[in-house]
Amino acid sequence: MVIKVEMDDFLAEFDAQEAELRREIVSQMQSDGQAGVDYAVKHGSYKNRSGKLRKSNTSLVTDNVQTIDLAMENTAEYASHVEAKGYDVLSGGFLETKKRLEAKL
Repeated sequence: MVIKVEMDDFLAEFDAQEAELRREIVSQMQSDGQAGVDYAVKHGSYKNRSGKLRKSNTSLVTDNVQTIDLAMENTAEYASHVEAKGYDVLSGGFLETKKRLEAKL
């Protein structure tokens, strides 16, 4: 007796499962990135005079086929200067996100 498996069918199913897993990972990373942004907004250690720093925290997930990347940044042009003075603008949120993701690995 011989069992034949059509590789095209098998690979198509595998590709579909991989695509679904990647979507789930991207979705979870987006959620964790947003949680990090929310953490940074809530726990920022600076005076929020104009409101711009807190509104400028962002996260972005990019699926690059080989890797899935999560980038966090504050788009306010003076955010790095505030962080350099020892205030937490986004660093705390980044570290919180890193802990969340590492706990899932």
